[in-house]
Amino acid sequence: MNKICMLIMNEVIRDGRVMRAAKTLASRAEVVIVGLDRGRISVSESTSSKLVGVQVRYAKFGPLSYWGKHLVGYIARYLKAQTQMVRMGIEIDPDVIHAHDVYTLRIARKIQSKTGAKVVYDCHELYREMSMGLTGFSVFLQNQMEAWGLKNADLIIACNSYRAKIMVEEYGARREPVIVKNAVPFCELEDNGFLRKRFSELGSKVNRIIVYQGGVSPARCIEPMINAVEVVGDPSLGLAIIGPSSDEYRKSLKSCIRKKGLEKQILLIPPVDQKDLHSIACSADVGLVLYRNDTRNNYFCAPNKLQEYAMAGLAIIGSDNPPISQFLNQYQVGLTVEPESAYEIADAIKSIFGDEDALAMMKKNAAKAAKLESWDRLSHTLLDAYEQNGLFEAGQSA
Repeated sequence: MNKICMLIMNEVIRDGRVMRAAKTLASRAEVVIVGLDRGRISVSESTSSKLVGVQVRYAKFGPLSYWGKHLVGYIARYLKAQTQMVRMGIEIDPDVIHAHDVYTLRIARKIQSKTGAKVVYDCHELYREMSMGLTGFSVFLQNQMEAWGLKNADLIIACNSYRAKIMVEEYGARREPVIVKNAVPFCELEDNGFLRKRFSELGSKVNRIIVYQGGVSPARCIEPMINAVEVVGDPSLGLAIIGPSSDEYRKSLKSCIRKKGLEKQILLIPPVDQKDLHSIACSADVGLVLYRNDTRNNYFCAPNKLQEYAMAGLAIIGSDNPPISQFLNQYQVGLTVEPESAYEIADAIKSIFGDEDALAMMKKNAAKAAKLESWDRLSHTLLDAYEQNGLFEAGQSA
């Protein structure tokens, strides 16, 4: 059995794509994940390994108190963490390095130079379409590193065909990326009543619930969601926003909600454990998937929220982006809107809740889509890609 070293610049346990890939590949190889403990959540190698199902090791992001809260200090912390990850990767002595995201390619290259391992570049985003606050020189270095990965990787993975086409036609990928969707394992409906209970505790009249799960930032059109609730003007309508955000942004959202008098209709909930997300979503009626169309990375997005909401039996309101429109139209599970228009979002909400038969049909269709688009059904795409590119041990079978 050969050995795979997975690289990811986060704490692993909240990255569903990484965990699913690791568990799937562990059926054919020994998998070790090298992640980065950034100090944002409490993690340990033993608990993470138990949760993920494969060995997890962590490099440490040094404390700000030592390095300083400035660009030079951040770069120093980042480079030290990379050095730790390179050392761990060399110690693992893998046959394959599975590099998640562009940020791990420099590490993969250094490990490869010492071990001769093959490289897989698993591209979660279109990074050249994302500024991420980087300087011109930093963007140049990032693009150069991705160019190395697109030229030298033995296997390139993209989340959808739209992004794969750009990687080949514009970024110069040497080989056609294999599509491995952001699918999630199938789960039966499991309504724990969490959201209804939370609204009840506020003394609200809410009995129809919309949920958003994911990163809470302007790019996810959070303000238009809030404004849409105001436009609908129905006290029985509730919106739950669940996910991580900066303290400053969360404070501004709370202020906005308070000024609009929507404290009993809108919940701001911090991140919850991955294992609890499904049962919480099941206690809603409609899920929101909104991406501001300000970059091609957003326009050609690949959200696993589509599958997660379908798994929870929800109707879906999504951005009018090609991947989202394709899913909603193919399975007839929801409506598309201009994501920054509170009025279009409000109209979609009224349309869905105003037709009980249509809502029931969307929920029924969502259950069908959940099975067809589940990781249980699609995980073979990752195994097949490894097999067809000679990344499993010769003669090894499933």
